[in-house]
Formats: sequence, C-alpha cells, structure tokens
Amino acid sequence: MARVNRYKQDDLKNILGKRIFTNFGSSATDRMEMHVYGAKTLIDSEYNERYQTQQYDNIQTPHISMDIHNQIREFGYTKGRYTVVYNFFRNILGEYDYPDGLFISEISATRTEVRVTTISRDSEFLSMIREFTKKTPESERKVDKKGDTSYESDISTDIINGCLDDLLLNFGGNRTAVVTNWTFDGEEGGGIIFKLYKPLDKEFQVNAKFWLVKEVISSLIQSIKLVPIEEKTTSKATLHPNFELKIPLKVGESSWQSWDDILGNNKSTKQSLMNSFVSKSNSQAHENVDYTHYKNFVHFSSATERLENFKYKLRLLEQYSSSLKVLNAMPTATTYGDTNISEYERKVQEVKNGFDGYENFMYYKSSSYISSSIEETFPKTWPKTTHYEPYVNAKVDDAAAVTWFTSQSNVALDWDTVKNEHNLENTIPFHIREDKANSNYLLFTNMVGQHYDHVWGYLSQSLQSCLKNC
Repeated sequence: MARVNRYKQDDLKNILGKRIFTNFGSSATDRMEMHVYGAKTLIDSEYNERYQTQQYDNIQTPHISMDIHNQIREFGYTKGRYTVVYNFFRNILGEYDYPDGLFISEISATRTEVRVTTISRDSEFLSMIREFTKKTPESERKVDKKGDTSYESDISTDIINGCLDDLLLNFGGNRTAVVTNWTFDGEEGGGIIFKLYKPLDKEFQVNAKFWLVKEVISSLIQSIKLVPIEEKTTSKATLHPNFELKIPLKVGESSWQSWDDILGNNKSTKQSLMNSFVSKSNSQAHENVDYTHYKNFVHFSSATERLENFKYKLRLLEQYSSSLKVLNAMPTATTYGDTNISEYERKVQEVKNGFDGYENFMYYKSSSYISSSIEETFPKTWPKTTHYEPYVNAKVDDAAAVTWFTSQSNVALDWDTVKNEHNLENTIPFHIREDKANSNYLLFTNMVGQHYDHVWGYLSQSLQSCLKNC
C-alpha cells in the first residue's frame, strides 16, 4: 500500500516527521475510514470501518489489521478494479454523523483562514470546544530539563503530539483540509479561527459542515482487482452403466441410396444441407457454445466488429440474391445469363460457407424477447420474417433490423469497452486508436483476436469438460 502525503516535498524538510509506531486504537474516538473509488469517482464510503489490532511479544505498539477484499465485498461489489483509501483519524471535535457540529461562518479572501462556530446546544460538545479554545499549543507546551516536550491536558497531547500535520478539517467523502495553526476568537465559546496549509477548495463555502480530526497514521491507498468467488457445486454421483445387460440386436446391411435420396429434390433444402456439411468439414470440431452472451465467445476480439462484419455479409447476400432474381426472371435463357446465375450462386454459397459459429447462429436461428422474475432476455439473432424453419432473415434496411442492430450494437459496445478487459484493441495506445488513418490496423488486430478467440474457446471448453469428468 502507498501512503498519502499531504505536504509538498520542499515543505517536508521543515516539518517534524511522524512516529512510525502510534497508539491508534487506544482511544474510543479512533475511526478507520474506508473510501472506495471506481476510476477517479468516489462510489462508497464507510466512516467507522472495522479493524483488528495485533500485539506481538517483541513489538510494544500494536499493529492494525484490515481485510481489504472482504471489506469491499461487504459494500456489494463482486468484481472489477477499484482504488481504496484508508484514513486513520481520531475525532477531536464532532464526528461524521453528529447533527449540529462545526460549520464555517467566514472565509478569508485568500481562503487560507476560516472562522468556525457551532449552533449545538449539547453541553458535552460545547465543553469540548471550550477546552479546545482555552488550550492552544503554546500555552500548554512544557519542556523539561532533557528537552522533551509535554502538554498539561490530554486534548492538547492528542492534537499536537510533536507533529504539525496532524490536525484536519474533515468534510467527509475523503475531503480534508490541513490545519497549520489555530487561535481562540473572541470571548469564550465565540468561535475558532483555523489557519490552513492550502487555500480551501472552492466547493466549500460559508455554512459548510465538518468535524475536526487528528491523523494518527498516514492514510493508505491501494488499487485492487476483485474477482468473483467461485462457489463449489455439489452433485450426486450416478450409477455406472450396466455392460452385462443383454439386449437382442439384429445385425444387417442398409440399402444403397443415391445423392438425391439423401438430400432430397428441393434445391434450397439440398443446398442448405451441403452448406452445413461443407462449413463443418472445412473447420475444426466445434464445442457447444452459448452465443446468447458475448462472454462465452468474445475474449480477445471485438463484439462490435463481429456484429458489423455479419451485417456486411448480409448486405452482400442481399445484393447477390437481387441479381439472381433479375437473371432468373429473364424470359429467354442465354449462355451469358446461365454463366452469371452460376457465378452469383457460387458467391452466395461462399459467403454462407464462410460463416463462423456466431454468424451461423444469427443467420439460421431465431430468438425472441423473454421476461422472467430472474432477468430480461432480448433477441440475440438477426430479426426473422417467418416463424418456422427455414427462417427468412429481415433485410438490412428494414425497420425491425435497424432497431435490433442499434440495440445489439450498444450491448456489444458495452462488452468491448466496459466489461471485457482482455480485448486486444485495449492494448493499443489511445492516440493510435483515435486516428482514423489506423482503422486497417485496428481491423487486423480484431481479426487476430478473433482467431485466438477460437483457441481460447477450445481451451475453456476442454477445461470445463475435464473438471466435470475429474
């Protein structure tokens, strides 16, 4: 963990250093604050976080123990990257949830001096203020013959303790102002004037509430990556197969069948079966993949790019089909027409045979909106104009297709930019990604990522299969 330094390096030469060993945890007003950031935005705070003190035989001063991962999970976060700040404060005047504490009544022109007061009628709180205003550091300071400094009252010892950078105005939300000096203002109970190390931030104006704390231990900051805790699933063992069971089998030969007997006479059905066979024979064995969620098959590549690529292929198919329709409508068959028909049919089959698993899923399958008590599931396949197989895909420029594509593009973009930290495109410097002249390089990177997505898919599925069988 890194320590938070509240002073400039040049000023540290003239400031007394803090003791390494402190008595944090010995006072009832000691508080460990925990602030959680997502990127640079504060998302959660706890002003009285639990901690443990550990005492060792060879070390007199106890150590503070925190469990950062479990503490951040108690906020409800299960995964992601976060930055956590720990503050180790001792409340001097007021506290986080005190209703009528201190507030700023006046700010100097330089914003380095503030006059504060209170409207509280709590006798105990007012007594603490009176004690604080009576006992300034110099009036309480005593130096013995050995040169050691001490203070007459406990509150002065808590505040000063030989350090100048201990006292802070705490506005909450990990926002503080360092105090370098203070003085009593007017008659007893009239108020306090604080001298600040830096000009007060402009977000704090007159009537801003705060409480006064002493920083007992320098604040700590730590960046962490939170990964989900995998829950172990228990299953019941099944009986082994009975290989001794006797089943009467009739052994015989099947009759010979022709090409048309197997594929049928319908041209479109026959071609669809051939496409399926050719597509599988030209690729490696496919594992069972759930294409309804990008997390199952988009790891290194871009979901947005793959969606755009499928739309491009659909538009090609529409152009080829439109040309075939015109050629087939010609009243007289010609050699030129037959040649072009064969050429466009070949192009259609090339596009379909080149579909990967995700594109086959979107082209040949159909899904619909599902709402349940658990979640909402939106259509993951390209919109269809028929309800039964073989499905007919909606044209790219149809209203239903445009609406679906816009919605699914947002889902894909969210996966690429927010949820998928393994996207290879994120390894490219920002200024290169933003330059449109490098679009071909980004395309090449996503193509490489898609290749390794297949490798990652096989490895992931193999690991799952191994875990099931072990």
